[in-house]
Amino acid sequence: MINNLEETQGKLNEKVQHEQLINETVKDVLIAEYTLPKSKQSIVFKHNLLLNALKKLNYPHKTYFQDTIPMINFDEKYEYKLVLKGFPIHHKELKETFARLEELFDRIQKAEEFFEQKTNRKRQLLIRVIERVRPINQIYWKRYCDYLLKLISEKCNEYVEKFKANMKKHSDKMINDSIENSSIKFRQEIGKVTNSYLERDTFSHDINLLKVTALNAFIRDHVLLQQNSTKAAASNKTSVSILNQHIDRIRKLLSTKDVYQGCTLEHFQMIVSLLQSIMIYYNCFLLQLPLFNVSIDLLKKIENNTVTTIETATGSGKSTLLPALLIAEGYDKVIVTQPRRLPCSMISQRVNSIVKEDLTGWAISGAEKNVRAKILYVTDGLLKERLLNDENLITQNTKLNKSVIFFIDEVHERSINIDLCLALFARLLKLNPDFKTKMKLIISSATLDSSVPDLYRNIPGCSLSVFNLTSISTRFPISVNHVAGENILDLVQQLYSKRVRNEQILC
Repeated sequence: MINNLEETQGKLNEKVQHEQLINETVKDVLIAEYTLPKSKQSIVFKHNLLLNALKKLNYPHKTYFQDTIPMINFDEKYEYKLVLKGFPIHHKELKETFARLEELFDRIQKAEEFFEQKTNRKRQLLIRVIERVRPINQIYWKRYCDYLLKLISEKCNEYVEKFKANMKKHSDKMINDSIENSSIKFRQEIGKVTNSYLERDTFSHDINLLKVTALNAFIRDHVLLQQNSTKAAASNKTSVSILNQHIDRIRKLLSTKDVYQGCTLEHFQMIVSLLQSIMIYYNCFLLQLPLFNVSIDLLKKIENNTVTTIETATGSGKSTLLPALLIAEGYDKVIVTQPRRLPCSMISQRVNSIVKEDLTGWAISGAEKNVRAKILYVTDGLLKERLLNDENLITQNTKLNKSVIFFIDEVHERSINIDLCLALFARLLKLNPDFKTKMKLIISSATLDSSVPDLYRNIPGCSLSVFNLTSISTRFPISVNHVAGENILDLVQQLYSKRVRNEQILC
């Protein structure tokens, strides 16, 4: 009995001592308010993780206080305020955890800013390259640039947002590690994530895609929409199909040819040529001349042969349309002969008005204009003199992207100068086989004598194509007036009095 009383008394004493000890320990419990780190939402969602990390610490009477200490509450008025009830060790650990999280969020923010700055630097460097392009026709290039620069800006913003999303995906694990472990590992992790993302740099590849997208937008707004509103599109489906084939070829060049893939000044200069080609095709389409409908086949024959003879009806577009299309195909220069001086300047002006840029020039004995233009109209006499006396007209050292085209027009007139030009070209090709890769010869006429192509048939390695299109009609009707024995001036005056607008008199 006495033993039981003593045992009970001992337990009571232990309990009293324990309670006294608890009461003394409770005095060490602190309640303090803390401001959450920058990403407060992340911490709110990590409430349980943070609490469990604090409970893992060694503190007095852990078993007794496990349900009440530590305790975390969020201020109802201010979500970014946290109230912690716990021992000094809990408060110390919370401060250290918040410090780690602050550093983590700072480093993530700096990584995002670094990536954004790097992306913007790339964009600015690219814009500077684009601004250095100096095209002859500023209008088309500016319109294309508007599309391209907008796409580049959107793509750079997309890069930044994707990087932030990627960093956010990795940040969740880094936040957990910062809460659960006192060792700071996120510094290396952020560096790895950033470097890994930078190594997957697709900027150059994406810019190539954007160049194609911008070209498609340019074609849509300045060709296809305009084309659909023209009478030509409604009246001639063949010419619409031919135009689309020309434009599709340009699209394919930009998207598939390695020579166009890149972001240097040279690559953007090449786009200028593509834009020029597109607008030449479109402006030639608007003319609705018969030659445009067969231009695909004709241009292929010219490309695949050294000499091409063309026989078509008057007014089909040989002198105006074809030289412009040849430039659109990428030939370096087209030199077109005319039997008389006046047509050189008149046809030159006509072609410039068609393509809406200074694409042509002309040269006659004693006068010239814009002789460095890609298309040059000259008299056959002037070309004859160049062939006879200018050794540098074309040489083995002449550097070309494609080739020079010599276009002998109106051969049916068969003047001495025309015949000499034909003979001199035949001799040139026979004596200089290497010139076949540097030049092409087009012989054009409304009616062509068979002796002309025969002149080139027997030249070794010289491929010849005969293109006969006499069945093609002209855009406008032609009436022939035969009046024997009448003064030519009287006849012209008589026809002029009956002439209606846009009709021409050819003698």
